[in-house]
This record gives sequence, C-alpha cells and structure tokens, in this order.
Amino acid sequence: MNWTLNGWPVTDGGGSGGGAGPVSGGGGGGRGGINPVLPATNPSASYDLPYPIVYGTVAVTGIPLWLRGQANLTVALDGANPAIVWTAEVQYCFGYGPVTGFLGIIYEKRLYALAAATGVVDWKFLSAIDYTDAGGPHILNPPEFFVGDGSTTAWSWYALSDISQRIPWPMLAIMRSKYFGVPGGSGTIPTVKALVRGKFATHANSGTAARPSIVPAWDAAPGDVIRDLLENATYGMGLPSSGLPSINGATGTVITATGSDGNAASSYDRYCDQNVWRIALSVEATASIQDIVSQILQATNSIGVWSEGRFKVYPLGDTQVGTYTPVTAATALGDDDFVWNGSGDPILCRRTAFSDCYNVIPVQYSADTALWDAELAPTEAMNVANSSTFGVRRGSTVSLPCIRTVRHANQISAILAARSCFLRGVFEFVLSPRHGALLEPGDLVAMTHSLMGLSSQLARIEQIDEDEMGNYRVQAREWQLG
Repeated sequence: MNWTLNGWPVTDGGGSGGGAGPVSGGGGGGRGGINPVLPATNPSASYDLPYPIVYGTVAVTGIPLWLRGQANLTVALDGANPAIVWTAEVQYCFGYGPVTGFLGIIYEKRLYALAAATGVVDWKFLSAIDYTDAGGPHILNPPEFFVGDGSTTAWSWYALSDISQRIPWPMLAIMRSKYFGVPGGSGTIPTVKALVRGKFATHANSGTAARPSIVPAWDAAPGDVIRDLLENATYGMGLPSSGLPSINGATGTVITATGSDGNAASSYDRYCDQNVWRIALSVEATASIQDIVSQILQATNSIGVWSEGRFKVYPLGDTQVGTYTPVTAATALGDDDFVWNGSGDPILCRRTAFSDCYNVIPVQYSADTALWDAELAPTEAMNVANSSTFGVRRGSTVSLPCIRTVRHANQISAILAARSCFLRGVFEFVLSPRHGALLEPGDLVAMTHSLMGLSSQLARIEQIDEDEMGNYRVQAREWQLG
C-alpha cells in the first residue's frame, strides 16, 4: 500500500491548534496514493502497473498478466471465408476484486457482450473453424472470467515449462483465454478492454427514490465510494472503518449516513439517493485520493470536513428533495461574538466583480454512449436570470468524469453557475470560543453587527482555524436559501 497523508488535514477542529477545512475548498495538499503496483508474471506482460480499482460500470483497459504467441491459423470467418488469425495465450487483469461482474469485451469501440445465461461471449465460436463475427477479436476456446472474490484458480493451460507461473491471483478480476485471436495474422494483440460492473454496482431501482429510466442501472452510490477510498486497507487510505467513539451512531472514519444535525434525513447518502445521483469511475493509475474525493464531492454538490478525527460529508443542497430534508438552521452571531480590537472593520468582505462571474459553466461527463470509447461529453445549463441582464458569460469547463448522465451533469452545471453569479461575497472574521469551538465548515451562520450594518446576513462557513489566542478565524461565503 503506497498511501501517505502528506498534508491532507486529519485534524480535530475543536482541539488546540487544530483546524477544519473542506476537501472541496481547495485547502491542503494531500497526495495519498491509490493502487499498489501489480507485479508481472513474465517478460511479455506489463511490469509495475497499478491494478485498476473499479466503481460502478466502466470500460477498463486490461493489464496483461500473461501474453504468449501461439500460431497463425487459417479459419473460416462467418462460417465461409477463410482468413488468417494470429492467436495467443492471454491473461488480463481488469481490477482488484471483488467486482460485481463482466458485461463483455470491447474492441474498436464496439461491445461484444456476454450472454447472460451462459456467461460466454456472444461472438465466441463453438469450434476451431467457426467464427460468428469477422469484425472483432476471437476466442478459440470459451474465455474464463473471474470476479476476484478469492475463488480464482491457477490457470491449468500453462505448459509444464511455465509451472512457476501458475499463480491463482485470487483477488483480481481476470479474463483469460488459451487462444485469443486477431484477424490478419499481425502477431500483435490489441489493447483489450472489458466492460466491468465494479464495486458497489447496484441496480438503480434498489434505493428508496423513484428512479427515472435515464439513470444508469448499475452504478455506485457516492457515499459508498468515498468510504471505500478512505477506509479500505488494501488500496485506500486504511483509516478505521469501525471501533471509533460513536458520532450519531457512526463508529467508522467516514460519516455519510447522518447530516450535521445528526439526522439521516439531512445526510449525504439521502441527498444523493433522492437526487438520483450515481457515479462510476475506474482508477487505473496511482492517484491522489484527495483529488478523487474532491471530484466526487463537486459532482454531488457537497463538502467533506475533517473534524473530531472523522471525515464528515455534508450536502450543500438547501431545498427539500423527496425525503431529503436540508439543515437550514443558522447560528446567530451578534456584536459580542466577534473578536475585534477596534481597528479596521470587525468583519471583512470581499466580493467578486461581475466581470468575473459566469452564468454558464460547462461540465464534462461520461455519457452512456461513451462507455467504451472513453470520450467525455460536454453539457451546460445557463443561468437565464443573470444572462438576460449581463449577457452570456461562459466559464471554464469543469471535468467530472464520474458523472454518468446528462441530467446529473446539467444539474451540477446549473448549481455552479448560480453560485458564481449570486454567492459572490466572502466574509472573514474572528470568533470567540463561545461559538468558534462549536462550528465547522458547512455550518450556516446569521451575522448581525451594528457597526457593519448587517442584520441576520446568512453565510456558510468554508474554513475555520483556531489561532494562538484560542480564538477562531473564520472564512464564510454569503448564502441564499432556495
């Protein structure tokens, strides 16, 4: 496991010298690595490549565990036309298991699906001279697929001279074939992809929300993915998944099942479920867990806060969605709560200029049609209220490949544009321990100050840090409910 924290704050917001900051806020420089490297089993395979970690349904590029050329065979394509096919022994890894299953092999942006009843590829020919499809790769014997649940057996096809290579790879998702062929006799095996139904891939109709047909049927709940990334001891951060002091019933490091008020109705899990937001991603290179989690949080309009030794995930959605009930209560702050030495203003405010606000922020997402060609599709939702006054102002495209539907991508695009146009003010102030010790990022405050002319000004805390005097320096963004 090649994971290090390297600055991603795992600190107690209420302790001396501690701080609490949202992952999505850009703070911290954590570069935790995911994916231990996969040792190769022979010189023809790939060395030192990290094995993929797959969530939801994703096209995954296979990592060769074993490649060895066999022969050029002359066979009948489509049952009639003879052709040369070069074949090889192949064994590919498509991820760390267990995955939920394999849906097929991808060749030149075409999916060759597995037959649901038999578990074999629908273009698999039944004998050495009968191909069912001349356009794709061919397998002369039924391929073997293993989901990596510990039951993978060593490959009996290895020759006696290769007996040392009979490694079972029990926890890897594997496809292997004795005769994997490519028309043309080129002697080159192409890049092999598989459509993999990965970790936490559950049917979209299994939750409590009504699921529109546009939702991918087999993708992952965001909370499950975040929890796995932080708590999995093999390829994730390895933080405790249980045994910690209970916070609202949660004894693991990651808290997604309850909101900041301690209720399930305001939780991140409920928010994603009721918005019908599922995600899918494949981590195929050593990557920063913080970067992956930050992408998921942005794709689900939420923040993650390190506080009390836990990673708490809070939605930023403040309107009722189905059975999701947002936390809208705000802590009232008055003149006596702000620490001020009489010089300057007790509350500083920076406001983004209109020229730097964007009413269109495109979002790139992984469209269903791009499952096997790995192309991101752009979409955008314009804020009509702002554009009718200031004209169209298009911001930089935000890439969120974990999003799988245009509906989801448009919702996030609209949220980002509205936030850019209407939540322009950022407040900075210092609080006494009376309130500062009890607040954390994501909390709402209502600021009233006679000198500043503020009356119940609503803001959401983005950053809070305890200083050397025991007071709390706060950065909060103006907020509008609804």
